[in-house]
Amino acid sequence: MEFIILHQTISDGDAIGHDIQEMYKIIKSKGINVWVFCENFLSTEDIFNLDYEILKKKIKEKSTVLIYHHSIYWKMGKK
Repeated sequence: MEFIILHQTISDGDAIGHDIQEMYKIIKSKGINVWVFCENFLSTEDIFNLDYEILKKKIKEKSTVLIYHHSIYWKMGKK
């Protein structure tokens, strides 16, 4: 099993960014593979942001769990 957390923007300076960073750390601390996917990666945290082409491959795997952190309209997130 692996997790991908999706959101339009991940930033150090806002509540959503902090929430995503903490989810990432908790999942990773359990020994589970975890990545994020976002268009705007503005974080200084040690978090791996997936390339879109890799994301498209990973979401086809049955063992991949997607966490879509919704807050605002995100055109790419609807894909």
